[in-house]
Amino acid sequence: MKVPVIVENRPGAGGLLATRDVKGATPDGTRLLIADIGFSASASLYREARYNPTRDFAAIASLASVASILTVRAASPYGSLAGLVAAAKQRSGAITMASGGIGGSAHLIGAMFASQAGFVPTHVPYRGMGPAMTGIIAGEADFIVATAPVAMPFIQDHRAGALAVASAKRVGLLPEIATFAEQAYPGVVADDVYGIVGPVGLPAEMVMVLHREITAIARTASFTQRLMPLGMTGLPMDSPQAYAAFLRDDFTKWRDVIERNNIGG
Repeated sequence: MKVPVIVENRPGAGGLLATRDVKGATPDGTRLLIADIGFSASASLYREARYNPTRDFAAIASLASVASILTVRAASPYGSLAGLVAAAKQRSGAITMASGGIGGSAHLIGAMFASQAGFVPTHVPYRGMGPAMTGIIAGEADFIVATAPVAMPFIQDHRAGALAVASAKRVGLLPEIATFAEQAYPGVVADDVYGIVGPVGLPAEMVMVLHREITAIARTASFTQRLMPLGMTGLPMDSPQAYAAFLRDDFTKWRDVIERNNIGG
């Protein structure tokens, strides 16, 4: 783009601080937001969110998706997804589900799976996914649904095992692990899709320029190669409208999961 590009990390409130910052920015293309599952879900999770991802932002371009993997410790008594579900149904509330915090992707995807499987786990939220994975390895909780970049190091060094992948397709780094859909849970498809949005009101021609340049990068071999070790897949959509449609569906999906499982506040 022949202009300086600064990546500014704005942690806090589950991403709400960064989201509000971009929502209130002048729509001139100089302030953009990396959006993910939290962007779609937080609008329904928190009363103080005060934004709608489909009305208050301009969808620009999608970048990539990352799969989530249902993970257990290596010495877990549950060697299969069916075994885990059977045990959970026999002992209501006895199966524990770790997450990196209330309303995070691990919590939401885990709740989606549990509700479709017909059991209620005891949720064990940690302060971040690192401590949550440590808790799984230590036997403090029975399972977690972690993104591939978080889960893969533990799986690869045999401290953890994978039981299912929450994607439409199997993960290239774990081709032997079946998806939830292949194991009788077709509704558990929950890739975390990363993309770029801006404040509502961005001129259409500016959106198209940004979309064209960002998508061109996302389609390069070097970008794809950088994603592969992380268990991520390039997902450049053909138009801003296609990404906007995805965001609408994603917002609706997570709103329903949040309401059905009484998550958030």
